Amino acid sequence: MKNTHMQKLILPGVIALCLMTTDIMAQKVKSTDVPVAVAAYVKVHYPGAKITEAGKVTDAQGKMSYEAEVKGKDLVFDEQGNFIKED
Repeated sequence: MKNTHMQKLILPGVIALCLMTTDIMAQKVKSTDVPVAVAAYVKVHYPGAKITEAGKVTDAQGKMSYEAEVKGKDLVFDEQGNFIKED
């Protein structure tokens, strides 16, 4: 199995696990549907890279965040697109 195939399974798997274990709502979104600040962060910190998958996550308190997969890494951003952490 190719590594890229495994990478495509990571974000949906994490989202599914979160849905089963907590009160988190997650949905896959197009990479063009994330806040502009997310794309800007990726452009500056990962030159030439593209967002391969993106997700919109809402926790039990209604707090929304975004996840973007770039070069096999999951990047987490707040609702406005400010970088929070790399998973």
